[in-house]
Amino acid sequence: MSLINQMLQDLDARKQSAQSAASAPAAAWQAAHAVRQSRWRALRRSLAPILLPFLCLLLFAALAAYWLFAARHAAAPAPVANVASSAPRAGPAAAAPAAQESASAPARSSLAGLLDGLPGAAILGQPQERELPQEVAAPLVQGLKLDMQLKTAQAASDKREDAPAAQADKSAPKASAQSAGSMQILPASDSNRAEAEYRKATQLQQNGKSLEALAALESALLIDKRHSAARLSLASILSAQGRPEDALKRLQHGLAIDPGNTAYTMLAARIKAESGQLAQAIDSLYGSLPLAVRDPEYQGLLAALLQKDRRHKDAIEHFFAALQARPDYGVWWMGLGISLQAEGLLAQARDAYLKARGSQGMSPQLLTFIDQRLLQIVQATGKPLPEHGGQ
Repeated sequence: MSLINQMLQDLDARKQSAQSAASAPAAAWQAAHAVRQSRWRALRRSLAPILLPFLCLLLFAALAAYWLFAARHAAAPAPVANVASSAPRAGPAAAAPAAQESASAPARSSLAGLLDGLPGAAILGQPQERELPQEVAAPLVQGLKLDMQLKTAQAASDKREDAPAAQADKSAPKASAQSAGSMQILPASDSNRAEAEYRKATQLQQNGKSLEALAALESALLIDKRHSAARLSLASILSAQGRPEDALKRLQHGLAIDPGNTAYTMLAARIKAESGQLAQAIDSLYGSLPLAVRDPEYQGLLAALLQKDRRHKDAIEHFFAALQARPDYGVWWMGLGISLQAEGLLAQARDAYLKARGSQGMSPQLLTFIDQRLLQIVQATGKPLPEHGGQ
């Protein structure tokens, strides 16, 4: 019995030894895990003062970026249809044109809404994003030329001249009753003297005597500062002589005297655009737009400058407005086609180019340019031109 008891005790001892050996790794792992946890808690406590400010700064930067993005979109330029409501009123003279503009605003707004969201198409390497050739860009900005403005101003000066002439006819009987021996000559009115200086300047300019013409125009304005034709001619000559600042000063003085004279605004915008002040030129035209909503020349010039600034959607709107009054002017049809093509409206651009090609008075350079653009559209769409399309 003692031998058996001794064997059982040996077995129990071996079992306890095996159990203690098996539990040793688990105890070691638990001890290591406890060490790691304590180290991690210590690390978190040391990094907390650094991470919290960094996270706050990151949150602040994200909020600031969102605010700037929202503010930029909120400050986007108002559509053209709202210019009348945002521009300062120019008095009773502007009331009728402003009312006409508000009446036509729904049609223009619907057009702008149609164009919004239409992506611009890349047409043969986006040729529409390049600068237009000078022989194409110049007629667009020039429009119907300064001659039309001068004719309008001349007609106004002729009306002023008729009134003194009628007054002189009424006073003729009294003059005939005077003594035949008194050869008294009645002094001419200021208006007549200014008109005489203007006509003299016109003749001098035609004869190539620009300096003498400038002196005569300055004299005309000294006599009658409201002589619109003289002021326009003077500013035009100064600009042609490379003196845009002097030309703009004369026009600004004229606008201070007659704020409703949109011919001054148009010529000033042309001079600014030629001097590299394109944004200022567009802003000045928008400022007086309520006074010239129905003026196709004004709308055409604004459209051309917007196109030059690559604001094609706005340019399309104003080209349409100009063509409503002058549907026969091919240069504006060409300008409309350029902006429609830039917006990816190829079918409409093709129709506009064909209209331009079928118009009278298009120079060979413009016709060549139009043919090149039509070829681009044919290659991009794979659709041939309609027969007799430009005739």
